Amino acid sequence: MAAPEKLNRRSAETERLRPHFQTADEAADRILQDSGLSERDLRDIGRRFQSKLLPPGRRSRRWKKKKIARAYADWKKGIRGVKLYRRHIPRWDKLGADARKVRSRRLVSSISKRRRREEKARTKLGNVDSTNAPNVDPIAPLE
Repeated sequence: MAAPEKLNRRSAETERLRPHFQTADEAADRILQDSGLSERDLRDIGRRFQSKLLPPGRRSRRWKKKKIARAYADWKKGIRGVKLYRRHIPRWDKLGADARKVRSRRLVSSISKRRRREEKARTKLGNVDSTNAPNVDPIAPLE
């Protein structure tokens, strides 16, 4: 006689959520019994149900920052034009001309914004160092 098969993680999750699935199915059946609802009404109800379960939150932009950082690193290596776009814009070859233009401009704009910020930070650091220097008259001869 073989040992009982251990549930894998996904099966255990499904078993744990089974009562909640049944409750959701019952609620959906009760809503569908009202025959006067259009598809649009049902979609509104579904959105309301989803908004209760998954309240909207601020989306994380970390993935976008990483994506721009990778594109900026490639740009600094000298990759330009279509090669840069193919590498960093998903499905570039399948986009239409207008979409390519919009997305390529957005990528280049993000890269140039990143470059300007980096230069600004670099010059700001340079200015901070010179302001912390001892008070020296630039015209007076050095001793």
